[in-house]
Amino acid sequence: MHLTETDPAIHVADVEHDTPPLDAALRNVSRPDQVRATTMRHGPIWLRGRAWLRSILAFETGCSPSAVQLARQCASCGSTAHGKLFTPSVPSLDFSVSHSGPYIACAVSHSSIVGIDLEPNHRNVVDLVSRFCTAKEAAYIARARNSDKQERALRIWVRKEAVLKACGLGLSAEMCRIDVMEPTCILRGKAWELIEPPSPFPLVIAVAFAKRHSDWAPATNLTLSPRAAHSTRKAPSGGSGHFSKAVH
Repeated sequence: MHLTETDPAIHVADVEHDTPPLDAALRNVSRPDQVRATTMRHGPIWLRGRAWLRSILAFETGCSPSAVQLARQCASCGSTAHGKLFTPSVPSLDFSVSHSGPYIACAVSHSSIVGIDLEPNHRNVVDLVSRFCTAKEAAYIARARNSDKQERALRIWVRKEAVLKACGLGLSAEMCRIDVMEPTCILRGKAWELIEPPSPFPLVIAVAFAKRHSDWAPATNLTLSPRAAHSTRKAPSGGSGHFSKAVH
């Protein structure tokens, strides 16, 4: 399902209902991914999500799913064993993916660096506030009625994760030093715009994006891991889906 028709494009799916079955996914993902899935609690769901991701990237690049090349590199240590995925054969494309249970979301852009995070809206991160919030954010949560504290804390959490994933840092960075209360967040010399598209599923989603510098380019000395995917069924298009960029 498309949540936006603008750039970045945002897609979300319930893997169990919106993607091809496992036997189709197995024909369209790499052997390393199949092996990796055996170590996961929800391996079959992850494999179907990987196939769905490839169908999104194929649509965005104008090639077949099997022709999409994937590589990764850690922004902190430079390792190619982990880090943010990208498509070295299409340097103008940046994307980010997030999973939670049967749900998967992807943000894709040809002009910006992007990061996305999703969490089930029932997840309670209030007890972690002291570990990931700035003083300003913690005070904002503390002022809320008890029934609203969970929502406020979760919105801040997904906004922070989206920014960190956009930078390729993941949770390795200190979340409590990143302020995401405003419509933009400054990190690593970039002003990251933050949006929270509404979801048709019981999720909280946040997307961070920033325009690339003119000299930006992904690393090119990485081992490519071609993977295949089955196209998802076409979902109805939606509107822009953006609301209230600032946390309030």
